[in-house]
Amino acid sequence: FQAEDGIRDVERSRGLGDVYKRQPSDSNDLIYIIVSSHGTKDGKIRFPDGYVNTRDIKTSIKSIDKYGRVLILKDTCNAAKSLEQLKGTDNYIAIAACAEDDTAALGEVPLLLVEFFNKYPNISTKKLVDKVPEKNPDRVPVLFYSDKNLIDEPFIPKGYSLK
Repeated sequence: FQAEDGIRDVERSRGLGDVYKRQPSDSNDLIYIIVSSHGTKDGKIRFPDGYVNTRDIKTSIKSIDKYGRVLILKDTCNAAKSLEQLKGTDNYIAIAACAEDDTAALGEVPLLLVEFFNKYPNISTKKLVDKVPEKNPDRVPVLFYSDKNLIDEPFIPKGYSLK
């Protein structure tokens, strides 16, 4: 497991919270969890040495002291399967690259999201996701969220930079 800032756990991953709880965070922090891997029919994410399920991700998020928003991009086959288990998590948006019983073209949906974000930097998350099938009708991401207002806000909140 490798965190965004290069922290590497020498042991098998014990979850995102184990890495991130060692770092100070506050209510302005954005947490991005992007998974591009194999997805099982029951919604688990397959890795070479085991599986991670949505419940594990939810537990890891809840172990982080404070955060502003969590964005999860699940780029796997059967991606929408199990994301409803995130209910009860505060301030999250989850984008599934495909429906429950569908296959994903790994990497395609994240690349399209980046392409559209670069073209329309103030676009809302909902409009951003809705643009994907306009470019490729075979790709229809599914959106999950804790609060409908979150998906009507810009994908990257104003005042934040991807630089």
